[in-house]
Formats: sequence, C-alpha cells, structure tokens
Amino acid sequence: DLDAFDLDLPGSAPAGSPAAAAASAPLPEPAGFDLSAIDLDLPATAADDATALPEVGELSPAHMEMETKLDLAIAYQEIGDKEGARELIEEVIKGGSPEQVAKANSMRAQLV
Repeated sequence: DLDAFDLDLPGSAPAGSPAAAAASAPLPEPAGFDLSAIDLDLPATAADDATALPEVGELSPAHMEMETKLDLAIAYQEIGDKEGARELIEEVIKGGSPEQVAKANSMRAQLV
C-alpha cells in the first residue's frame, strides 16, 4: 500500500536531471570583506559618568531599605493612600541619605 503514495514534491527535479545537479553543486565562496578597521568601541563621555547608577553593592542595607520605602510611598500615593505615603516619607527623612531625604522632602511637599 505504500506504493500508492507519491513522495515527490512539486517542483522537485528527478535525481538525474540538470536541475538536481545544480542544486547539489558547491556554493561559490563569499566575497572577502576586511572588517578589522571598524572600531565599535564608543568613547566615554562626561554624561555617562553623571548618569551612572551606583552599583548594588555600593548601597548599604539601610540605604536600600530607605529606597524601598520611597518606592512604596510612590505606590501609596498612586493608589490614593496619602497617610501611608506620608508615614513612609517621614521614616526616610529620619534615616535616609542626604539624597533620599531631599527626595522625601520633595515628595512630602507634593502630598499637601
């Protein structure tokens, strides 16, 4: 019963035909391109240094905790819980870094 199946694909050439020989012929060698003169390294700029984030290892656990509290305060503000946001902001003002305290003061001024 397997003889009834035709396994030839449309457009396929018989094994002895010139089209089959061309399909099995080796491909020509690609043109040689010399890419060694291209420099992909971009020069560093002052802006790169100014916008660089501190490494996670550079933040103390206390500073990381204060960052989390600032993030939570933002989330509380977004859902309308101003009192919860205010409590977290006050905690950051008491125990955060100078940058965190400045951000917390700015956020507190917006809560009014």
